[in-house]
Amino acid sequence: MSHDIPLWHRVVGVGVLAAGLFTYDPSNTNWAHQLGIPMMFAFAMWLLTHALLAVALTCLTLGLLNTDIHASHWIASIAYPVFAGVSFITTAYLLWQRFTKHIKSTHAQRWQHRGEPHD
Repeated sequence: MSHDIPLWHRVVGVGVLAAGLFTYDPSNTNWAHQLGIPMMFAFAMWLLTHALLAVALTCLTLGLLNTDIHASHWIASIAYPVFAGVSFITTAYLLWQRFTKHIKSTHAQRWQHRGEPHD
């Protein structure tokens, strides 16, 4: 992860986050308040941190916590499980990429030490 996040990303991230915070009403049951604004928060967090894995893990957790497959409203019964599924796939992919990168970067060192006797 690079710590060289462009200033305009941070400014836009703070603006999106502030807009979401000032307009969010958790008691409102329309799709914008139940799904759209939380997705805006996720986008704002990515703009501020550029940490996709952290955002994906947070979205996965929130998606699982808000899932209710027996709910009559489509957001809790369909959208949140799909949201959690996409977040799970993203998290698994990113972790797999990190794992394979680490394995490839340490391959030569591991093979070099295989022939050495162990104490």
